[in-house]
Amino acid sequence: MKKRTLKLFLPLILLLCGALSYGHFKRTEGFCTSKIASHHPYQKIWDTKQPLLPKKILDQTYTYLGSGKECYAFLSEDQKYVIKFFKQKHMNSGHFFDKYSLASRKQKLETRKKLREKTYQSYQIAYHELSEETGTLYLHLTKTSHLNKKLPLIDQHGKPFSLNLDNMEFLIQKYAQPTFTVLNELILENRLTEAKELIDSILNLIINRVEKGISDLDINCERNIGIFGKTAMEIDIGEFSTAPPKSLKDELTSGTEDLKSWLHSHSPSLEEYLQKKLKQNVTI
Repeated sequence: MKKRTLKLFLPLILLLCGALSYGHFKRTEGFCTSKIASHHPYQKIWDTKQPLLPKKILDQTYTYLGSGKECYAFLSEDQKYVIKFFKQKHMNSGHFFDKYSLASRKQKLETRKKLREKTYQSYQIAYHELSEETGTLYLHLTKTSHLNKKLPLIDQHGKPFSLNLDNMEFLIQKYAQPTFTVLNELILENRLTEAKELIDSILNLIINRVEKGISDLDINCERNIGIFGKTAMEIDIGEFSTAPPKSLKDELTSGTEDLKSWLHSHSPSLEEYLQKKLKQNVTI
């Protein structure tokens, strides 16, 4: 009787499980708060002592801007600041059930732990050593209790929600526009002198970092460098290291490879200008 009953209800159970599974994946597609929720307790090593942010930065709503390799980004109402919440999928190793995991699972968790340490060390380098070059204003890498702030946000579907910042791991940077977008606008408006100044700023950005003895393992102009006002700024800050960087010539060449290719298609005269500056291999 039991077997017969099971046979009768098995298709229904499978259908229900499939529906629930589909619903789960649909709900969690893209950004959702569960993807930035950390299970890590307070850790002193990541408690970066710093002044509280001015109210003008936190007393506004932030709207979903986009997703990167390590973070989800939200843009402030005045379009001057970006708050980035870290994706926890590849870094979480503090869940309650993890201590009871199998050996293979524990090895994966150890890998995640090392990735988190490496990434957060890079953020600390950005804040302490390259704050001007990265526009990093605030770093919050572990749970705290002093912020007492629920930040209003709007997700990618236009739905409002809020987060208790004491419980989150995040950073705040100045908002920089995409490099190629700014350059394209200047080229279309024939403002080539300003475009050259931006190219100078990009090269100086790389030179300053190298002179400080800091490596960037993922440097390019399209994804990792943005423009704040008239100044170039590194916006992806998850790959910094205190290991000695390559030679200045190599750093400048590799860091502007995509810029050279883009200028070749959009403004040969600016590509020639870039090539000239690269050959000089000196602070501009």
